[in-house]
Amino acid sequence: MKQHSRKDDTKTLQNLDNFNYGYFAMYAEESGKICAKQIEAIRLVLRRSLKRQAKIWIKLYVHSSFTKKPNDTRLGKGKGNVKYWNSIVQPGKLLLEIKGCNPDIAMQTLDKVKHKLSIKAMVRSKYSRWIL
Repeated sequence: MKQHSRKDDTKTLQNLDNFNYGYFAMYAEESGKICAKQIEAIRLVLRRSLKRQAKIWIKLYVHSSFTKKPNDTRLGKGKGNVKYWNSIVQPGKLLLEIKGCNPDIAMQTLDKVKHKLSIKAMVRSKYSRWIL
């Protein structure tokens, strides 16, 4: 499939990716784009809040680029430079996993991470059902 063509958002919240590594996981609730700066902000929040007490798996990979030509340039002369990289996320996509820390601290940290995302996300624990 070509990079610029979009797939249908056929994945619903009933068809979630399984998490295998951690005890807590964060899933995307809606489709959208997450840029590399947001992923780095998530990583910093996790690192500062958990203070190396937990193991973290970030399951996002930036694979599509966004190009932009400078202002005041005429048409032609090729494609513009890469402005940023982003990851296209579908509903039900596993974003990250956490293992090895206190559940209360993990929930507080994942609540902070939700505010750094540009899409809605939900948290799930391995031992219980949905935690919103």
